[in-house]
Order: sequence, then structure tokens, then C-alpha cells
Amino acid sequence: MDKQREKFVQEMKRMEEAIERTNSEYLKYDYTKALKRMKLELAYYDKFKGGKK
Repeated sequence: MDKQREKFVQEMKRMEEAIERTNSEYLKYDYTKALKRMKLELAYYDKFKGGKK
């Protein structure tokens, strides 16, 4: 796994943990939207790079 992808996945995990910990509905909503976008970007990146899953 390349370093940038690994860093990106770590950021996604950090956001997931923050969503679970926070009590703020606004922060949960914003992080959930960002996480959904990041998952789509990662899927596109993996497809472009040759099929990592």
C-alpha cells in the first residue's frame, strides 16, 4: 500500500472515531458527509491504480 493511500485511510478512521465520540449533531453531519466523499474518492483512486480493494 502506498504512503498517501495509507495516510488517507488513517484520516478516514480518525473521522469515524470522531463521529462516534462527539455529541454535536452538526459535527456528526459534516464528518459523515466528508467521510462519504472520501470513500468515493478512495474507490475511484483504487480503480484508477489498478484494482486495490
